[in-house]
Amino acid sequence: MHLLCTRCETIYPPDPLRFRCDCGETLEIGGSPVYDPARVDRADLTLWRYRHALPLPEGATPVTLGEGMTPLVAADWDDLSLYLKCEFLNPTGSFKDRGTAVLVTALVAAGVEQVVEDSSGNAGASLAAYA
Repeated sequence: MHLLCTRCETIYPPDPLRFRCDCGETLEIGGSPVYDPARVDRADLTLWRYRHALPLPEGATPVTLGEGMTPLVAADWDDLSLYLKCEFLNPTGSFKDRGTAVLVTALVAAGVEQVVEDSSGNAGASLAAYA
């Protein structure tokens, strides 16, 4: 995994404090892992069963509150058959817990000890719970 400049294509090593290239342009994550169904840990009933496909450093210890694996519930509406994903069953009641768990895991692995979030909603509540 690396950081890639969207303008000049300079490559940087992962750094939680770097978000811009020296040329001033934003960076995106490059070299992300590839999903391989054979590597899914079916015994793990959290999102960490897909750990091999998440952009995390090797050996990072997951920060988890048991997020993920929320149920699908069958429902009928008019002439449609639907499946509803019960994301409100995540630890803070939001789907944002999935991304927050991965974010905080990456930050802890990088040695970051404090975070600040500008949010009046679910992202702020999720980060407060995981931090």
